[in-house]
Amino acid sequence: MSVVGLDPATFDSFPGSVSDSSERPNIFESTNAHSISLRDRQVQLPTLPHFSVPTPTTSSPNSSTPPLNETSKDTPARVVKRQLNTLAARRYRQRRLDQVNDLEAELRNVRCERDELRIRVSKLEGENEVLKSLLGDQKNKRIARAR
Repeated sequence: MSVVGLDPATFDSFPGSVSDSSERPNIFESTNAHSISLRDRQVQLPTLPHFSVPTPTTSSPNSSTPPLNETSKDTPARVVKRQLNTLAARRYRQRRLDQVNDLEAELRNVRCERDELRIRVSKLEGENEVLKSLLGDQKNKRIARAR
């Protein structure tokens, strides 16, 4: 007997288990539909709500989709139109993917250029500071000579 998806036969491989099924103690005892007894422990199972599965029915005259048995009666023109639409959708998705790839490549190039410009700016700022300090040193020397 299988309870909660467990098969008692799978426990034969455990050390100390009894190989003969008639001698094997029954560790799965079903007391009612919502609780089970595992050896010395009583386990309560949650009560699940019952759902009904809708059965396929024939289409009503007001339905916008054709019934299941009428889909095989598609006209050749409709089949061709559906194939053309499928191909157009595939081309559109490919164009969109190509556009995204192009934009990502352009973004990588712009980021690379931005990083190069940042490096150039920092070099020029450093050079500017050096030149300012040299200019300041020359002014200090002229003031010292004038005294």
